[in-house]
Amino acid sequence: MKSSVLHHKEEEYARQLQAIFRENSRDPAALHAAVQDLFGRLTADWSRTVADLRQENAVLQRAVETGQRPSHRDAHAEALEQIQTYAEELATTNEELEAANEMLNSQNEELAAARKAAEMERERYYELFDAAPEGYLVTDRGGKILEANRTAGVLLAIHKDSLVGRSLLNFAREGRAELRTRMARAIGGEGRQAFEVDLLPVMARPIHASVSIVSVGTGVEAEPSLRWMIRDISERKQAEEALRRLNREVEAARDEANLYVDILTHDIRNTENVSNLYAELLADSLEGDKARYMASLQRSIRKSIEILGTVSTIRQIHRMTSELKPMDLDSAIQD
Repeated sequence: MKSSVLHHKEEEYARQLQAIFRENSRDPAALHAAVQDLFGRLTADWSRTVADLRQENAVLQRAVETGQRPSHRDAHAEALEQIQTYAEELATTNEELEAANEMLNSQNEELAAARKAAEMERERYYELFDAAPEGYLVTDRGGKILEANRTAGVLLAIHKDSLVGRSLLNFAREGRAELRTRMARAIGGEGRQAFEVDLLPVMARPIHASVSIVSVGTGVEAEPSLRWMIRDISERKQAEEALRRLNREVEAARDEANLYVDILTHDIRNTENVSNLYAELLADSLEGDKARYMASLQRSIRKSIEILGTVSTIRQIHRMTSELKPMDLDSAIQD
């Protein structure tokens, strides 16, 4: 009777052990505590069973010594056999528990090593995140800042820890509508949003920033968060504006120079045409060396007129806006 009860308890403890491994496989501390608790209860139960058997054995022993016969035949021998059976089962169960405990310790060591490696990897990536030359932010879908790196704090002129909990929209000068639109697009699955916006740091000059937003879901049911990359491009925009201003000044100077060249070319051409006319008139009245000198002068005047014409043609070509069109090379080559 007691043997069947003990066997039933052994099966019950085995089921409890399996349930503990299933329910606490991801929590090493809870798994270890649950196994230790089960081992303590099992040990106490076996201790009580052994004590009861010892007490029964003592009663039977006294009955034998006083000459009394037990109520059942060979009860003493049966009790001894039960004690031996219980002891063997207890030893077997202890071995199983020790094996489970060793496996649990091994799993704890593996989990501890994996956790340490994960923590070191996370720390390394956080250092890269915090030391990045661009400003990085993590916000919820409404723009509330959840994380920020040092560069983001420098750009917005506030310590990165003080940024947490603030709304990024509060740093937008006139671009809040643009930020909301881009946030909605990113959350709506339209991919990375890249744009430029003016931001107003705390008690500092405004900056013109290049912003990139990506929506990242942290789980099936979790609300998506937004990853921001912010780069100060104020100096670049100032340089671009200075370059545009310089180009406008260069274009104005070029137009003014072209005007002067047009005037000079026109006046020089008129002067040379008059000179050529008088040279032709004089050439008819000259002879000998003077006629040869006059012919050389006429050639020089005509060459100068030709050069002015070439200059005018080149300037006219540069003024024209050529439009590229497809062309049939076969017909062009044949022509």
